[in-house]
Amino acid sequence: MVATPRSLPAVAWASIPVPELQRFVSASRSGERLANVVEYADPAWTASLTTKAIHQLRMRPVSAWWKSLREGLRPVLYRHPAYVCPAAHVCARGPEADAGYVTSIASGNILGLGGLAAGLVLAPGDFLSFKQGALTALGQIVETSGNGSTRTVEIEPPLPRAFVAGAQVLFDRIELLMRPVPGSWSEDPATVRSATFQLIESRL
Repeated sequence: MVATPRSLPAVAWASIPVPELQRFVSASRSGERLANVVEYADPAWTASLTTKAIHQLRMRPVSAWWKSLREGLRPVLYRHPAYVCPAAHVCARGPEADAGYVTSIASGNILGLGGLAAGLVLAPGDFLSFKQGALTALGQIVETSGNGSTRTVEIEPPLPRAFVAGAQVLFDRIELLMRPVPGSWSEDPATVRSATFQLIESRL
């Protein structure tokens, strides 16, 4: 039986960049040189993945994995296979392995964090993964302050409203519940072939 959410397939990747934030914003001009800008849907993280070229026989399990997702009816627990720590800890591993928790939320994106390893160094551009029960979220730091076991961070995008103080925060991974973008699977017809597909963030 297929258990969901599914993990990424065990395959070598040619391209697996960090997720990109997609914002759904429309803009129009009006009188007096004003611009009307409206965000008409919540922002969402997207990921584009391309496998390395492999023999068609080895591609079959990957293709079957994609088909098991039913064009988005089933979710994927996406964990970036290469992102393992904030930038400051690439050569000084350890503090990022300890999870922390959210102590406060202001305006959705200004978060108090507690329970951190004292030596953890966070900087703009680092990613934070959040968990609360079955819910997941991903944020990228744009500002940070504090030291020791507590920090204040500003992230984008804001946390979903369902998240409250006490949610777990992880520093050693990019992990997020996502679903396939329907129609995004593309597979070469050659004997040695690669495949490309896209995922988009999903709350459930």
